[in-house]
Amino acid sequence: MREGRAMMIAASAPTCPEPPPATPSSASSKRDIPLNAVQWALFSALVAAPPRDNPQLRAFLSARRDDAEPAPLTQSDDIEGFCCGVRLLDETLARDASEASGSSDEFGRHTFVLLREERVVAYYSQRLRRMRRASAELDGDAVAIMQLQRLAVDRAEQGRGVGSTMLRAAILRALMIGERCGARALCVHALSPQLKRFYLERGFRPMPGVIDPLGVVLTLDDVRNAAAS
Repeated sequence: MREGRAMMIAASAPTCPEPPPATPSSASSKRDIPLNAVQWALFSALVAAPPRDNPQLRAFLSARRDDAEPAPLTQSDDIEGFCCGVRLLDETLARDASEASGSSDEFGRHTFVLLREERVVAYYSQRLRRMRRASAELDGDAVAIMQLQRLAVDRAEQGRGVGSTMLRAAILRALMIGERCGARALCVHALSPQLKRFYLERGFRPMPGVIDPLGVVLTLDDVRNAAAS
């Protein structure tokens, strides 16, 4: 039984010691995303911009459903038969379930699930990363971000607003982590133009095309502003 598991979300948030300086070895680590000079200029300007009024995001965050809050994935969760229609996403859930350990590694991936009758029907995965100027030797040329790496809904639950429920939870958790760890944005690489529209319709803005043509981004200042409205 998972009574009270939703309360684990805050407890599972990573602690945030000072990250090590960017070095040639850390530049190739999985947590860093190197950007060239043009990409860095565009991204750093995007996250430094003042909060903007975002009616789509404000409406999206306020449209709460009665679904239970997603809770951290454990090895005992029932993922049998989960099928969202994208093999990569189904396989990712199976791998995450086999590796679930409750680790609080600040740069590890954290996966959260929604249950129906003790069975997983949706999940999302997030990770704390850094956008970094490729030639950077100083930490001042790096920006911490939350990356939404996966979001999937079982076919039986699609079209019922479950994806929006999961995305809303992911956005609010990103804001919580941002407060603790100094992350400035929530970034997503959509798997298709159709999925990119899903995010744009909920208040995300397009990532500059030279960084990621299918990418979308929310600054956490915008999220904070919309959540307080």
